[in-house]
Amino acid sequence: MGNADREQSYYLRMFLLCYQAARYLASLEAWDGKRLVVCGSSQGGAKALATAYLSEKVNAVCDGLELKGFSIP
Repeated sequence: MGNADREQSYYLRMFLLCYQAARYLASLEAWDGKRLVVCGSSQGGAKALATAYLSEKVNAVCDGLELKGFSIP
């Protein structure tokens, strides 16, 4: 499934798209320039961790947490 070569890996495009999403969000005027939090569980948790690793704009990550009723000030 392309896992032997990192340039052909199934996950390469997915992780790069997550990185692009973080770049896009950080480019918006509405962003306060301070907080960019990524969250996910299961495969979404892997995406969140990869995005936090790849993007210097991300300053917090939630992986696999129950987020019902949780708000970030």
